[in-house]
Amino acid sequence: MATVRLNRGFQLLLAALAAVSLLTISTLDSRLVAAAYNNLGCVAFTHATIEAAPRQLEMAEDRFLHAIRWAPSLSQALRNRGRVYLVKGEFNNAVEVLRQSIKYEPLNRMGYLELGNAQLSGGNRIDALHTWRLGHVRPTYFWGVGEQYYRKGDIDQALVYYRLANEIDPDYAKAYLGLGRCYQAIGALDDAVAAFETAVELDPTDCDMHFALADALRQRKRDGDWSEATIHFREAIGHGYQSILAYIDLGSLLEGLGRDDEALAVLKEATERWPHRGLSLEAMGRIYRKKGNLDLAKSFLQSAVDKEPSYAPTHFQLALVYSQLGALDLAIRHYEEAVRLRPTIPSYRLSLADAYMSAGDAARAVAEYRQVLALDPDNDAARRALESMEGVNR
Repeated sequence: MATVRLNRGFQLLLAALAAVSLLTISTLDSRLVAAAYNNLGCVAFTHATIEAAPRQLEMAEDRFLHAIRWAPSLSQALRNRGRVYLVKGEFNNAVEVLRQSIKYEPLNRMGYLELGNAQLSGGNRIDALHTWRLGHVRPTYFWGVGEQYYRKGDIDQALVYYRLANEIDPDYAKAYLGLGRCYQAIGALDDAVAAFETAVELDPTDCDMHFALADALRQRKRDGDWSEATIHFREAIGHGYQSILAYIDLGSLLEGLGRDDEALAVLKEATERWPHRGLSLEAMGRIYRKKGNLDLAKSFLQSAVDKEPSYAPTHFQLALVYSQLGALDLAIRHYEEAVRLRPTIPSYRLSLADAYMSAGDAARAVAEYRQVLALDPDNDAARRALESMEGVNR
């Protein structure tokens, strides 16, 4: 792995500060001398963590130790020495030093936070929770760390920190939101729904909580889930959810429930709020196509293509409309574009193959049917089409 280098100007500045600190050691009182050594240790520790340099870590530990000798009650130096022990994996030593830092500065929340981290790293979860509660460490810290792990895709570590946030404050709604997202990511939808429901109960005006619960209910698909999901999508919108996706998902659910008129009303509102987007137009075009109003469907879908030409589902829906209108050349053009944009969707390729067959282009149809089977070996429609063509050619 390439070594990360500090900016040269920053290196010179740190060196100058270190030199000044050393030159003034003989004339300053012990606490200022300790602060100077602590600053030198911080420079070495920064190098050690950025460059993974063991020699710099030893230097940092030595400087922090000098700082403590000059001023044993300098809690910042004690905490820094505890950080060194944590990096080295010496958790018991870290706990001992960090306890000393709290003794000298009992109102500093950072000392409790770092002592708890050391206890947790050493396997003492109960002690860590006691320390964090004693120091009034806020759950937002653990939620923030959980968020970092969640964004990186490390669900296991994200769960650890969301659970810690929950244990520190059982009424902290965002902890349940984080837990729910993790459960949803691993397919534990019942647990996800339960977590989101608790989040909504604790903070009923938060649009993110409602959206998350609606999305999990939509995904779970139990009896009554979709109807309940529509309620929470509307709550998310009503409380200011700033994304067109809430409207699109709500419209899709209403469509799935056979409530097309409600779906169209929601999608029309989305089109008015986001006039530059094509997603709501595509959804409206799809509904009108199903209702048999092909001219209106074509109009909405063409507008959607004009606004977002790289959205494959719109091309696919427009191709279906042209197929129903008998405009085979235009249908093939849009099927091809849908396949170009999303080449791994079997249904796109199957429809394109069928269109090639209707146009009398057997060679390209065969190629597409084979692509369908490569993506979906159990696709009966593609297999039957190929067998039928082979039977004709015998």
